[in-house]
Amino acid sequence: MAGTFSNEVLEERLMEARRTYKFNLGYAGLKQIPPGLFDKLKKYNPHITELELSSNDLTDLPDDLEDFRYIRILRLKYNQLKRIPAVIYRLPQLMVLELSGNRIVKVEEAMGKLPLLKELDLSGNEIAVLPDSISNLMKLEVLQVANNRLDSLPDNVGDLPGLVKLDVSTNNLRFLPVSMGRFRKVQRLDAANNVLTRVPPSIGHLKTLKEFNLRYNNLDERYRSKVEEGLSKFLAFLREEEERERLEEIERLKPIGTPVGTYLEYRCKAEVGQVVKVADVGEVTVDNRCWIRSGHSMTQVGNMLLIFGGQLQKDGSTTNDLLWLTMDRMEWHNQPCRGDRPTPRYNHTALYDEDNHVLVVFGGRTGERKRLNDVYYLDLTKWIWTKATTEGSAPTAREQAVSTFWAGNMVIFGGHAIGGRTNDLYLLDLATWHWTQPATTGTAPSPRQACALCVGHGNLLLVHGGRNNFVLEDLHVLDFMTKNWNEVVCEGRIPPPRHSHLIHQFKDHLYLFGGLDELGAQSTAMFRLNLSAADAHAAAAVGGGSSKPRWLEWESELPFNKSRSCTLYNGAISIFQLGSNTLGRVNDEDAEKGLVFWDVFKTSKLDNLKAKALQEDELKPKNAKRARVQHTINISGKMPKSFTIHSAHEVKVLEYINDFQRVFEELYPHRRPLYLCPRNECGVPKFVCTTLRPSQLPFSELLDVDGAAQFVADFLAFEPLEEPLHPPEFLPSPMSVLTWQAADCFDMAVVLTSLLLGAGYHAFVVLGYAPSSVTANDQRRTACPVLEKEVRLEVQRQALAAAGGGAKDGKGGGG
Repeated sequence: MAGTFSNEVLEERLMEARRTYKFNLGYAGLKQIPPGLFDKLKKYNPHITELELSSNDLTDLPDDLEDFRYIRILRLKYNQLKRIPAVIYRLPQLMVLELSGNRIVKVEEAMGKLPLLKELDLSGNEIAVLPDSISNLMKLEVLQVANNRLDSLPDNVGDLPGLVKLDVSTNNLRFLPVSMGRFRKVQRLDAANNVLTRVPPSIGHLKTLKEFNLRYNNLDERYRSKVEEGLSKFLAFLREEEERERLEEIERLKPIGTPVGTYLEYRCKAEVGQVVKVADVGEVTVDNRCWIRSGHSMTQVGNMLLIFGGQLQKDGSTTNDLLWLTMDRMEWHNQPCRGDRPTPRYNHTALYDEDNHVLVVFGGRTGERKRLNDVYYLDLTKWIWTKATTEGSAPTAREQAVSTFWAGNMVIFGGHAIGGRTNDLYLLDLATWHWTQPATTGTAPSPRQACALCVGHGNLLLVHGGRNNFVLEDLHVLDFMTKNWNEVVCEGRIPPPRHSHLIHQFKDHLYLFGGLDELGAQSTAMFRLNLSAADAHAAAAVGGGSSKPRWLEWESELPFNKSRSCTLYNGAISIFQLGSNTLGRVNDEDAEKGLVFWDVFKTSKLDNLKAKALQEDELKPKNAKRARVQHTINISGKMPKSFTIHSAHEVKVLEYINDFQRVFEELYPHRRPLYLCPRNECGVPKFVCTTLRPSQLPFSELLDVDGAAQFVADFLAFEPLEEPLHPPEFLPSPMSVLTWQAADCFDMAVVLTSLLLGAGYHAFVVLGYAPSSVTANDQRRTACPVLEKEVRLEVQRQALAAAGGGAKDGKGGGG
């Protein structure tokens, strides 16, 4: 054997490994592990837990070391390693790794793949940078990187929850990360012999800290004097320093976010009549207000959000304006652009090309309702628009297609084309501007528009919901590598059908937010699907996976707002909206007319949001009537004034009714309250007699009882009461009920009575009880009239046959 070990000593060490599960090859002068040595060791003990290789001249380790999967302690001190052998990262049980006294220059990101590592010693090397993945070592207790060439530490080093000792002495550190204030268990910090001038004040919150060595640094006088007073006083000084800096930062940075739950809310500013200089154009006066709109695109680029196009609510015009806002200033800018500007449009799709730093826009519809299939891109540095000259077979003109960025391509799916809705998939290479339509297999999504689209886990395309003739709720996945579509069968709290919403893959979860429901009502609901990379790829494989990902309803913490525009980006939700309960509301009339701009921005990390604690009534199937009423309440500004306010006469009537109800309850305390003032579809209490108004439609069939009753039964879809033993909470007007074409027994009675009153009848609605089969329209025990007729005919036929047969027998007997 090469080195200083004789065969006898080696045999002795191998026998020792058999007994103690420790194999000692230290101080042997080895330049490499002899071929076949590990194979021989496996014969003695394949389950060793400690390997001593210190004080050799090793420059690498053989790959067959990974066969010893139970190694917990690996000592490689004082060798000639210039890099950490890759095989080390494949030792899943490793708990102690000693690499001090080598010549290691770089630590790979793969270091974060050692989930059980407790002690890591990298002292005495030539390391200049530690990888961010260090923070993934959740079990790490001791980290020693003294005597290296570190200029800084990873910003997320404070995310090590179990760290007890950190030694970064004798390096070139100029500052320490603020995140070190998040250490939970650290007791000893050694940062001696660096070039620190100060330390982050957040360290003052380290309650478990017992020793903090800052000797031989360049600390300024205030810090040096406090260090000399002892640890406890120094930590108190740091806390005071943190508060002082916080107050200075609040004063310096404007605007200030207002915490609202897990969100931060900001007031957005917009200068009216700003004069800006544009190259080759001169001075231009712009209105920076981002007027509320629909059919626009909202794209996030880092901390910048861009709004392009859409239809303005204030005048219905279609625009090609580009507005942007950065999160560090919260000021709207209507950006003057040069070049070949796109045609004003809405219902287009847009994305950010991160490779070329451009905004790419496809398709949509003009103000003249012409569908488009052109492509434009905007240089976000020079603010120059260019119409792309594309090659290949382009998609047909369409609106409400969706897009996402993948591997240098703009991925286009679906949309409403001239010939109808589509489910085709196109890729536009953003380097060559060449269109391709890949051939796919499997179960593709049905044709649809306004669905949600994102890329998850690298090469998977996820499609959810949208609408065709119906509003959809399905989830499909495409593997870009195999070009195979599959529908993902899920369980749990499945999100209701929706379109014009967002999905976003973050870590091992798919988030879904917002959109419009089957009634066209704005949804603020958020859902999260547990979708790991393994589950997602299994679902995308031919045949699909066996497991069913589970949906959970997530707490979005968002009340209804008259106008919102949102993005899900990089693990966060960002929202523009009209006013807020915290920062003040906008005028409702101005909002209805569109004479307002998005003046509030709010954002939250998705990790900060929690699962929604569902009440018992939320677990029940959603009542369709209640959903329609809630939608009407949300758009009550568009309803007639008489639906949302009380006239002077109504106020007097309601006062009298309230007095009457009070007297009634005193006289009959055990009876249920009289059903006199239910709320209408706008949530406003109305006296039942004001709901029963004579209604006359221009059809002669409705002038008699039978015709009117038949019309109500045929035109309105029957729905059972939400609470079968109680009158409904809402009693909508006949106008709304006829618009909805769905009604419970109360609504049907009100419509019929109103029609009869309009025809001149004296008609009344009588409230009472009936068997549950009647109130639920349960006809299972009701004989079908057609069958009854057939039964009667069969009885008659059998009677006639019996009578005929008897006469023949009598005649024969007489003969």
